[in-house]
Amino acid sequence: MAELKFRYSLKKASGLFAGSALLVYVCSWIVWGNLTNPAPDIITVNVARVGVWFFGAGIVLSLIYLMLSSKVIVIVGPDGLRDARLFRGAIPWDAIIDASIFKAQSKIFGVHVMLNPKFVPELRYNRLPGLRAFEDRMLTKTGLIISTFELNTKAENLLEAIQTHLKHANTNQA
Repeated sequence: MAELKFRYSLKKASGLFAGSALLVYVCSWIVWGNLTNPAPDIITVNVARVGVWFFGAGIVLSLIYLMLSSKVIVIVGPDGLRDARLFRGAIPWDAIIDASIFKAQSKIFGVHVMLNPKFVPELRYNRLPGLRAFEDRMLTKTGLIISTFELNTKAENLLEAIQTHLKHANTNQA
């Protein structure tokens, strides 16, 4: 089977950059350039100042995603599934039981890959233990959630690729 590669989405990062830049501009205008209301109340000014920092962080994050948009993040190949955001190596197909769409309140977040419980302790993380807070939340008791928010594919397409490779791997083992 052919190896499928999924990258960061240039379109999603560009949208994040444009939205964050617009909101930083609006918040800056409220704080420093509001000529129609030269003395806005203190709550409005403080909320706008927080908005400048918050949405400014969105600009920084989007620039990082734009720089990484050519980097391969998720690889679905004959040797297994690899998510470079979480693990160093590939998760072999014999460690994967099943895969399904992960939804929370009817919103699709990504793909839930159910792992063999014996394999979970052997996973080699990419990050230092103190920097794994978000990644640890993506590793559930029953498996792993691969988020597709910043990828250049939909969760349904990633699920189809995983299930196709999983079926092929299971027929080769039998």
